Amino acid sequence: MRSSHRLVVLVMLLMLVTTNGRSSDSDLRTERLWIKKAAGCSRGLHRQPDGPFAVLLFCEDALGDHLSVVYLEPLGGPAAAPFAGSWAMNDRVWEDALWGSAITSFAWGPDGRRLYVATSEVYGSGGLFELDLVSRKARQIAPVGSSVSESAPGADYTITRIDEKVGVLYYSPDSGKVVLGGE
Repeated sequence: MRSSHRLVVLVMLLMLVTTNGRSSDSDLRTERLWIKKAAGCSRGLHRQPDGPFAVLLFCEDALGDHLSVVYLEPLGGPAAAPFAGSWAMNDRVWEDALWGSAITSFAWGPDGRRLYVATSEVYGSGGLFELDLVSRKARQIAPVGSSVSESAPGADYTITRIDEKVGVLYYSPDSGKVVLGGE
């Protein structure tokens, strides 16, 4: 990401997070699973439950919803230990058009180390991705057997639910499912 773009994202992040030293309830949400609603997009920060990360969601109306992953907590704190090699003071934002454009849904993995992102085939890559927050590497989960890109998208994927007890993420189309954290 270019330095000027990173600066804009960080300034927007600060504007969203701080209201007289406190988080704004309208822009700071904590949820395990976010699914785009027909009524619109809920822009802003979506905190990871019990973790140091957040998704910064940008709502671009007809151009789709876009996200960036942000490391929010102090990097010297105990929560930072597993992520120390991949996140730094001047490198707290991670985004990629492949998995960050035309978002239909996202879900935080219960282990705190993964984020699952589903994208639309319109303005996006049309895939389901697992983002490893420790290594900052993305892996395509679906469609199986073919790589997607913005110029050759797959289908319109949506995460429908996450079952933490059995460790399975469910998605559409085709009533798909994947074991969380599995290869």
